[in-house]
Parts: sequence; C-alpha cells; structure tokens
Amino acid sequence: MDSFHRIPDHYWDRIVRPSRPWWNLPAKEIWEYRDLILLLFRRDLVAVYKQTVLGPIWFFMGPLFTVAVYTLVFGRVARLPSDGVPPPIFYMAGILLWSFFSSNLTAITGSLVQNASLFGKVYFPRLVVPLSIIMSSLVKLGIQSLMLALILFYFNVFQNYTWNPSFVLCLSPILLLILAAIALGLGLFFASLSTRYRDLNHLVGFGVLLLMYASPVIYPTSFVPDSLLFLFSFNPIAPVLEGFKAGLFGLDFSNWWGLFYSFCFALGSLLVGLMAFHRVEGKFVDFV
Repeated sequence: MDSFHRIPDHYWDRIVRPSRPWWNLPAKEIWEYRDLILLLFRRDLVAVYKQTVLGPIWFFMGPLFTVAVYTLVFGRVARLPSDGVPPPIFYMAGILLWSFFSSNLTAITGSLVQNASLFGKVYFPRLVVPLSIIMSSLVKLGIQSLMLALILFYFNVFQNYTWNPSFVLCLSPILLLILAAIALGLGLFFASLSTRYRDLNHLVGFGVLLLMYASPVIYPTSFVPDSLLFLFSFNPIAPVLEGFKAGLFGLDFSNWWGLFYSFCFALGSLLVGLMAFHRVEGKFVDFV
C-alpha cells in the first residue's frame, strides 16, 4: 500500500481526486466529455416526445394552447392590460422566456436524484448533466421562437403592428444568458439540498408557480400598484422579462438598475450554486 502511494502522478493516465477547491471548475474534463453532453442533450430533447402521436409538434402546441387560454382568461375575462401590445404576442413573449427559466430550474433541481443510478456506475464531471439541460432548453426556445416570429409577422402584415427585430439579434442573447445563469445557479443550489431533502423538489415546483404570478408574464410592470413595487423589485426575473418585452415591442424601459440587479443576482446565485454543488457532488451517491 505504501509503495502504491509513492507512485508519481505522471505514471497514471487519469487521476480522479476526492475533492478540489470549489473555484477550480473541471473545464478541461467537461470539454473532454463533450460527447456525453451531446448524448444527454439529445436524450433531453428527443425522449420527452418519443412514442407520442404528434411528436415534435408538441414544442408548438404547448405554448399555443397556453397563449389561447391566457388570451381568453386574462385578456378577455380579467381584462388585464398589455401596454398596447396585442395580447397573443404579449403572452407568447412572456410564456417562452418564463418556460425557459422554470423548466431549467426544475429540471436541474432534480437532476442529481434522477440520474443517481448513472452517477453510481461511471465517473464523469457531474456538471455535464445540468449543462446538457441548459443546452436542450436553448434549442427548444429557439424552435419556439420561430412560432413567435410567425405571429409577429402576421400582426405586422395584417394589423400594421411594428416590432423591433434588431433587439432580438443584439440584446436578447444577453437577457437569455442572465436567465440561464439564474436558473443554473439556483438549480445547482437546490439540487445539492435535494439529495438529502427529497421534498424540496415539490417545494421548488410550487415556488416556481408562485413566482410566475409575481413576474410580468401575464401583466405589464405598469399594472403593479405603487404600494407593491418595492416588493416587486426583489424579483430578479421581473426586470429581464420587462426588458425583453420592452425591447421587442418598442416600449419604454427605464429599469436599468433592476436589470443590473438581475445581472448581479445571476452571478451571485451561480457562485453559491457551484459552491454547494461542489460540496455534495463527490459523496451524494452514498446517501441518495
């Protein structure tokens, strides 16, 4: 045993150490396992609608049904304002971004527990799984954005409604990056806790539902009463959704401090999430 420990590191092809500093991300290992990322990415993208009648059409049916219900309930019955934007595209823009955030958060939160059997069989960087989830969600969002573009084109041709395509090309990737960082950071943090507290998965799902109603998905920020604006400002998702809709539809946007707060929250949550994930990734298989 003593002679085994005295063998120099360069003798081995690969060394898997039990721990490393939390700031030392396995970037090189993640790149080496890029084929696994693509495999998991394909699984997340294809397996959801495999053996279904409509198949990939569900990428479009879900948002379309949701927009139809929101337009009827919140636009016609509740008569919530939409800042002069046609309700279908107002709801569609909010639903696509919110679905991107919420699906990433809930999927990453349950990723450690759901893939525990895979983690126990072979070694690979555990961050591969959350990254594959982000990648598949980005592809889904890109596909669904084509539907939003078609609806915008329809309103532009038949109702002379103008929108801002340059915003989509320039600023929307930054907002998506902020949303992805928040979802990844919070997801890693909750995933680390869910390895011991399984009911946290249900709590996150319930919390995401409540957070949607505290975000400008079905209503504009101008609809929020002044007495609640202070509490509303603590929601890091709200400025991103508000900025996306304002940029896309050419509305006034002045909440730059809120957007900066969302950016700082994204960095902070990503930092805390990586620290928590690092503490459990090497030993969570023992008690999952």
